[in-house]
Amino acid sequence: MSKRSITLVGRASRLECHAGHVSFLLTVNAKGQRPELVVECHAHRERDIEAFESMDEGSLVGIIGKLQTLVEQLGPCIVRLDRLEILGKPLEVAA
Repeated sequence: MSKRSITLVGRASRLECHAGHVSFLLTVNAKGQRPELVVECHAHRERDIEAFESMDEGSLVGIIGKLQTLVEQLGPCIVRLDRLEILGKPLEVAA
């Protein structure tokens, strides 16, 4: 397992609380012909958990953390957060 620091901005979804940590998916839009990047974010620090509690589905967030690449990764990459910042409100969907 390798660890590298990563900084991303995207929309949060699938917000979940667990014993001792919180997790969510972060979807980052790509430029050009590239597909979206989806990473699973895990926050363990108290201040990040407090920030998570004020997030809504679809909130714009910025993260800094360590990328954890597993040898047989089947799902999204996992990022263990060092910092979580809420940058904006969820997108409003036109009716």
